Amino acid sequence: TLSANCRDDQSCPESERATLDRHRVLANTSTATFAIAGVGAVLGVVGVVLSLDGGDEGESTTALRVGPGSVQLELRF
Repeated sequence: TLSANCRDDQSCPESERATLDRHRVLANTSTATFAIAGVGAVLGVVGVVLSLDGGDEGESTTALRVGPGSVQLELRF
């Protein structure tokens, strides 16, 4: 419906404005979620690679801390 009624912001009728705004919020939320998932996948791969390095015990460590509003990754070689 939005594709047919809203070719651009100027030609979108006021009756469709709320639907267009919800669509944009959902699209931005989806993009942010994919970005966060990508960061999580990279951190997971780094953790697996570092744990399989074959080095001596205690030579390298990896720590991931997640808290309200923050994510910390600690790598020691």
